[in-house]
Amino acid sequence: MEEPRSLEELGKEEVELKFICPESKELEFLFPEFYMEYRKSIQFKVYDIREIFCEKVRAILTRKGFKERYFVDAYMISKKFNLRYEDLEEETLRKLKFILRLYYKYKRNLNNKVSMLTVENFPFGSERYLLIEKIDEGDFHLFLNKFMVWLRKLAKAAIAFA
Repeated sequence: MEEPRSLEELGKEEVELKFICPESKELEFLFPEFYMEYRKSIQFKVYDIREIFCEKVRAILTRKGFKERYFVDAYMISKKFNLRYEDLEEETLRKLKFILRLYYKYKRNLNNKVSMLTVENFPFGSERYLLIEKIDEGDFHLFLNKFMVWLRKLAKAAIAFA
């Protein structure tokens, strides 16, 4: 198994979208000149999932208010990609420190948010209708309880730096 790389080493990775048009004899017959073009693989660069996760955490901690979708995204990413947020603490803290040096409003938002990082303050509910996949709400709330503790710890470390 390949040793995990740091986020700096990861940057953007090249991925391949196999095709955007499903195989279809009807489409091939109706649009022979375009069909194969739409069946070609597409190469593009995407951010590594760990980078995306760190950005979600940064947004949770530095944006004004709560966006439920960030918490749901963090949960879904953790589950789908088997990521442990504790393993990304150093990288996430580095991102927080960087952004706090640049923008006073993020520092202010972080200071205001630390005491609000509790499950009781989490307004889960209005985002449910946006979910394509149902989630195990019991598992989500277990995740949320532990995640909030970690977020408070991370926020306090970032504030101590700032």
